[in-house]
Order: sequence, then C-alpha cells, then structure tokens
Amino acid sequence: MAQHDRQTCDESSGQWLPLTEYSVRTGVSTSTIRRKIKSNSIQYKLENGRYLLLLGDFDKSMNTMQTSPIRPTVPANTTVNATPNAAPAGAIDPAVRIVTAAYERTLREKDERLALLQRQNQELRERLDELRTLVQALEEKYEVRY
Repeated sequence: MAQHDRQTCDESSGQWLPLTEYSVRTGVSTSTIRRKIKSNSIQYKLENGRYLLLLGDFDKSMNTMQTSPIRPTVPANTTVNATPNAAPAGAIDPAVRIVTAAYERTLREKDERLALLQRQNQELRERLDELRTLVQALEEKYEVRY
C-alpha cells in the first residue's frame, strides 16, 4: 500500500485522527475509509501500525466518497465536537442515531417474538386442558386411575 508523501499533506489545515475516530466524526464507515486509503484518494499517514487521517481532508474526499443510505453523514457546514458534552443543544451524533435505530429495531423484533410465544403458550395451555379433560373422562369410563 502506498503512503502519501509527507510534503503533500498540509497538516495545518486539519487534525490527524485515528481511523475509528475519523469514522465516528464523519459518519463514514471504516470499510469505506479503508477503500479510500487503498485507492490513495484520501490523505493518511501510518504511524506505529495505525492509520491517521486528516480531518481537514474530509470535505474534499466526500465529493468522491459514496456512503450507504443507512449510514447518516454529517453535512459539510456542521461542526461535530469530539466530546458529547460540547455538542450544541439538539445535535445528535450520527453514530448515536445509528445505534439508537438498531436498538429500536431489535426491541420491536423482540416484542413481536414475545407476542408470538405468548400466543403459542396460550394455545398449548388450551390443548393441555383438553387432554386433561379427555384423560379424566376415560378414567371415569373405564374406572382406571393413572
């Protein structure tokens, strides 16, 4: 994998971030970022086995980067802060939105599964009551007790 020349990277225009933090801040998946690194279409450097990406390069790379419609992206004019407490009121981190949506979907699926199991349980109870009644009738008819 070729690495960008250090002379071509203008470090004064942005902040170098680890791949995962860059992904969270920009709302772009790590696999998409890795593809951009592999194609050399995003500025990066490799230090101690870790990729560091230039956050100031985000606007330029977004012009060519294709993201999944499920993963929300941060608009170019929006500032995302590193700490949750520093975020402006009403602003929701894209990673939080993704996790929240997944959590809500999982809860709905669990609720549906629970309702199905409750219906099956009720049907089994009714069937068991019918069988008990049948056993009781047969015991009385044949005067046998099991």
